[in-house]
Amino acid sequence: MENAEKKRIAYMDFLKFISCLGVVIFHVASETWYSYEYFKIDNLWIIDNTYKGLLYSTLPVFVMITGANILDREISIRKIYAKYIPRVLFFLLVWGEIYYAFQYRVFNLNSIFKCLENILCGKAYTHLWYLYMLLGLYLITPVVSIVCRNANKSQMQYLMVLLFVFAFVARYLEAVFPSVVELKDALYLSFPNFLLFYIGGFYCKKYSISKSQKIVLYISTAIILGALIIYSNYESLIRNVPVETIGVLHLGNCLLSFSSFVIAKDMSKIIEDCRFITIINNFINPLNFGIYLIHFIVIKVLAENGIDGHFINPIFGIPILGLFVFLFCSLVVFVLSKIPILKKLIIW
Repeated sequence: MENAEKKRIAYMDFLKFISCLGVVIFHVASETWYSYEYFKIDNLWIIDNTYKGLLYSTLPVFVMITGANILDREISIRKIYAKYIPRVLFFLLVWGEIYYAFQYRVFNLNSIFKCLENILCGKAYTHLWYLYMLLGLYLITPVVSIVCRNANKSQMQYLMVLLFVFAFVARYLEAVFPSVVELKDALYLSFPNFLLFYIGGFYCKKYSISKSQKIVLYISTAIILGALIIYSNYESLIRNVPVETIGVLHLGNCLLSFSSFVIAKDMSKIIEDCRFITIINNFINPLNFGIYLIHFIVIKVLAENGIDGHFINPIFGIPILGLFVFLFCSLVVFVLSKIPILKKLIIW
């Protein structure tokens, strides 16, 4: 969720807004998705699962935007350790403590040390995993940015194909050919999966793809993602347990992430000329990170009081509640951003 230090780009601001809203709706659907632990999997759960499947791509899109904004300029190791790493660690520690206190309803010296232990072991509150991933990407940014700025288009394509194969294609080959796991490990080719999105954002911003390539991308996305969601829903109903064939790092959502970025870029002129979108971008863009930080608390508090995505038919209830949570969090973050001390805790 990196704010560009250079001139803001309207279509990426709008894409961040849509993705942030999508993350909130995703977590609203997730809240009732886990009801299978207490009730049978039914048609309402299938709606939750479908929303989740369609919205898993929202976080990879944030990673793509971060890569697009940061990899096209020189970033020194000194700057990474002086600015970016401390900032991520600060938010991880502060919000790790806040969510630990919220989850267990306790805040004392023992809980502080227990929370620190969890954070150091990579066990911070569920949605804060994004900060760990962001930390890893920033650590390798000084080297990755050199590669991106100096590689030509064909070299970038070669690198992205390699990342795609070992991050996504290998996932499916492993299920059929177990020896692929041993080969991948032997070759030390277990690349950080989100590196593809990080570099992909830079690539999609810098280079254009042909009309025929876009058609292939969009059709492949629709067919593969649709098939995976349908299969997940069908098998889950038959077995009465969740069968996850869709996820952040699954093929369908990889394709949807790239499709979303390309579509937004193609609509850049429309987005720039739309005054309503400009107003949204100007208001929401500084608040996105804060919304991400606090929205889980709002969703949990509502759920504890009997309000979730099933308060009406979830086809409508999930997006309506998601929009309400998003708007409420936007207002809270906006107010907190006007208080100097609290602003440092909520604004990137």
